[in-house]
Amino acid sequence: ETSGYRNSESIRQALIEELCARAPWLDLSQFQELMIESCDAFDSVLAALAARAAQLGASTAPSESQLPIAAVEGWIHLPTIELESLL
Repeated sequence: ETSGYRNSESIRQALIEELCARAPWLDLSQFQELMIESCDAFDSVLAALAARAAQLGASTAPSESQLPIAAVEGWIHLPTIELESLL
């Protein structure tokens, strides 16, 4: 459940615990407190994981019809692989 994570430190903490359990190779120890306190810091870590997926060619890409809009507004790449594959 991710609903409300931007306004709730307890939800972010639970999500971080789940993320660490699913990706034990991801060392968030230096940033965990900041990620709990700041939804922007939390989002930054998720964006870094999405960027890694994009680097690996394992993310959603805009379709031909979406390219003109994506060129102007940008595109959020969503991973298409499991966390374990981002290592």
